[in-house]
Amino acid sequence: MDIIKKIYKEELFLSKLFKEYLNGLRCAFFDIETTGINANKNKVILMGIMIVDHKEMTVHQVFADTKKEEAQLLEHTVSLLQDIDVIFNYNASAFDIPFVNKRLSVHGIDYQIPKYKSFDLYKIIKKYGYNILADYKLKTVEQYMGIQRTDDLSGKDCVDSYNLYEKNKDLQLKEKILLHNLEDIYYLSKIFPLLNKYDIHRIMFENHRYVTKDIIITQSKIKKHELTVQGITYGLPQDYTAYGQAFSFIYDQRTQQFNLSIQLYKKETIFFISLSDFEMPYRKRISQPYVSDDYIIVKQDEAINYAEINSFINVLILHLGLSEAV
Repeated sequence: MDIIKKIYKEELFLSKLFKEYLNGLRCAFFDIETTGINANKNKVILMGIMIVDHKEMTVHQVFADTKKEEAQLLEHTVSLLQDIDVIFNYNASAFDIPFVNKRLSVHGIDYQIPKYKSFDLYKIIKKYGYNILADYKLKTVEQYMGIQRTDDLSGKDCVDSYNLYEKNKDLQLKEKILLHNLEDIYYLSKIFPLLNKYDIHRIMFENHRYVTKDIIITQSKIKKHELTVQGITYGLPQDYTAYGQAFSFIYDQRTQQFNLSIQLYKKETIFFISLSDFEMPYRKRISQPYVSDDYIIVKQDEAINYAEINSFINVLILHLGLSEAV
């Protein structure tokens, strides 16, 4: 097995809002190369992880010189990923992460990459729309962003090249596979400016997001007269339940999952939260004209106030003392 390390002395470009949501979290970019698409019989032969650290990004490429080194490769990968909070990727939710988790199980390695760690740029770009793109392939997005690759291999080319490399140990083939993987993860970091065209607060409401490193919201929904939130937290020693005038919070220690339900009031086409129902202090992000400071407008007609909702949920959860418990 070969471990290649490369350091980029540069800062990951993130908007002010993304920095706010990702503050204090360890982030990394992630991509794998395999011998095929069937996780039951094919293997991981290269793992690329680029760890973001202040004004520096460090790439770790773990390369298996033979397929027999897969278990060793996976064990080293786990040692790198365990402390990562957010894994930036492109379609890894559908392929890379399930593939790796299957191979970890095959080798009896006691770790699975949690789904909530995945920040899948493919899913986000496709879901929130960018209809001038011909398709949502990574190389199509890169071309739109003006990124010019050196690598010219496809995924299938990598499979063919590796099979040939394993036979003849041609170092040029190995370098081409490594370059393909390197550019996949490095240039993925360069498409973040595209996401500034979207509503970042909405993205964070509808996808996994962190309240703290140990409190993760996995789903948020507005259902008629109710705002529901599901999440995961670690370290609470027992089941925990809290009730207020307009909310309920239930934590199951066995599953480490919680459910938060917040009552919404309705007037005509407006759904809102009444702050007088809550004992905690809360300062609204944005004061709205003609709206009482006691009310948080959650939804008006089809417009949803994602920024205020996210902020209020965070404050309420922290008010319950979960961060102190974990």
